[in-house]
Amino acid sequence: MLPARSLRMPRASALIALLSIGCASISLHELVQPPARERQVREENAGLAVVCRLVAAREEAEFFFGADLIGMGILPVIVRIENTSGDAFALSAAGARVTLEDGSTLVHLPWSAAAEAVSFSYWRAVPGFLFAVIPGLVIADSVSMTNERIAGHYRRMAIEEAALPPGAGALGVLFFIPPDGGKLRIEAAARGADVRLPFVRRAEPDAAPCEIVVRL
Repeated sequence: MLPARSLRMPRASALIALLSIGCASISLHELVQPPARERQVREENAGLAVVCRLVAAREEAEFFFGADLIGMGILPVIVRIENTSGDAFALSAAGARVTLEDGSTLVHLPWSAAAEAVSFSYWRAVPGFLFAVIPGLVIADSVSMTNERIAGHYRRMAIEEAALPPGAGALGVLFFIPPDGGKLRIEAAARGADVRLPFVRRAEPDAAPCEIVVRL
């Protein structure tokens, strides 16, 4: 008969392996200003200057957002805004659109929905509870903390709630998806796109938005 210690060792090894596999982790990086040599398109209207850049490469999406958003059908657009006017503006992100080279249109996806698409499922903890309560709780806690980290990262990076007083600027990301669950045609996005950003003048909230179109 094998000693009790030798019987416990495989179980302990299995629990350690389960924790290492089940615990959630993700690599996230903050946005940086693009290098000067990189192609940038700048458009101005009503004292607002906008620079946009599509994130069309899967590797870049994984670097900044911790996941292959392109493969998930989400197109990130990095936006830099400068308000050189004497008026205060706000970006009306819900009305933002991207029109691709093939004529298809992408609609705005709130940052919270993008973060949720990347978040880890609590189903990862189920095998831990099958072995013992403690490993399951550890894995569930890891999933919770990682999801909170993802949500905080996406909230900081998003520019959809940007309020721009005179002289202010902002750098952030807008997320876009095909409407009605369509497929993202990333090849068409790489060939060119129009990014349409509507801005509301804070002194005239009921007036028609001031739209800036950046042709990439």
